[in-house]
Amino acid sequence: MPTLAFDTCLGAVSAAVAWTDVDGRARLEGRFEPCRAGHAERLLPMIEAVLGAAGLAAVGIDRVAVTLGPGTFTGVRTGIAAARAIALVSGATVVGATSLAVIARQVVRSEVAAPQSGCGTAVAVDARKGQVFLQLFGDDGAPLGPPELATIADTVQRLHGRRWRIVGSGAATLAAAARTEQIDVTDVVTAIEPDARDLVALSTSLPALQTVAPLYLRAPDAIVQTGKGLARAAS
Repeated sequence: MPTLAFDTCLGAVSAAVAWTDVDGRARLEGRFEPCRAGHAERLLPMIEAVLGAAGLAAVGIDRVAVTLGPGTFTGVRTGIAAARAIALVSGATVVGATSLAVIARQVVRSEVAAPQSGCGTAVAVDARKGQVFLQLFGDDGAPLGPPELATIADTVQRLHGRRWRIVGSGAATLAAAARTEQIDVTDVVTAIEPDARDLVALSTSLPALQTVAPLYLRAPDAIVQTGKGLARAAS
C-alpha cells in the first residue's frame, strides 16, 4: 500500500513516500526543506521528486497523509488542496494528523535508544500575540488532548505535576515561564519542524477522513470588507 505524506503547515516543506519493493522490503523516501514562504511552489516538485525516486506515480498511491494544521493559513491550505487533488486523481484514502503530533513523533523517534520515562512532550508553536499553538503528549507520544490556542500563562498552569520536554518555536518562552513556576523542564528544542517521514509512520493508525478540511485554531487576521465594491456600470 504506497503511502504519500506531506506537510506545509509551518516553517518547512516536506514530502515522503513509503512503499514495498519487488523484494518485499519496506522502503521510505523523503525530502525536507526549511521554507518560510513559497510552500505552494515547492510542494509539487518535492512530491514529484519522492515519487520519482520510488518509481511511482500519483495514480498509484493508495493512501495520502497530510498535516491539517495548525499553521499558517496559506501553508495549511496548500497541503489540503494538494491532498484533495491527489486523492481525486488516484482514488486514494486521505488521512490527517496535526502538525504538532508530527513534531511529537519526531521527538519520540529521536529518543528510541534512550527514552525519558515519565517525561511528557509539550509542543508549543509561536502563534504570536502572547499565545502558542499547543498540544501535549505522553512519554510514548500519544496525545493527551487536542491541539489548542493557549496563552503562555494558561499553558504553564497545565504543566504542573510532571516532567516535560518542550519543543517548537514557542518552546523557549514557555520553558522560561515554566521554570519560574518550578516545573521540571528536561529539554528545550526550538529548531524543529514537522517532517513528512514521521507523518508516514503515524498514518498507519489514522482513520480515513470523510472530509479533508483544514484545522484552524484562530480566525484570520485579514477581514473581507463589505460594502466597499464599485458599483456595476449600467449596460
